[in-house]
Amino acid sequence: MHTLDLVNPTLGDSGVAAVNWLFNRGPFDIGGGSGIVNATSWDATEGYEITAVPSMRMIVDLDDFDRSRWIQLTGNSGHAFHDNYVDQQKLWAQGKTAPWAFESKAVEDATDKVLTLKGQTG
Repeated sequence: MHTLDLVNPTLGDSGVAAVNWLFNRGPFDIGGGSGIVNATSWDATEGYEITAVPSMRMIVDLDDFDRSRWIQLTGNSGHAFHDNYVDQQKLWAQGKTAPWAFESKAVEDATDKVLTLKGQTG
């Protein structure tokens, strides 16, 4: 009954259908309610579209940070055409989380690619 549209904050409300289609995602079927831990909200007088959700969830293990878990509503990229634009949305909607690498070794083990930025000299 409840759906969530992910609207890009920069171009998602452009008013141009093709631009909105490129940058927005959804609708996604989402459960929940306003009185639970994973709270979602809506205004029944306006319809059942979800108006607010937790954008990030995190469980931190203070004994071993590498056993911590987290998830974002969308993904790690703000670029609409990048693989990581909404790659976490499905897990988020299912109430699942992903590992959160913390210590240097865990980060190295979880790393697929490295980006090195070098400043210009002279």
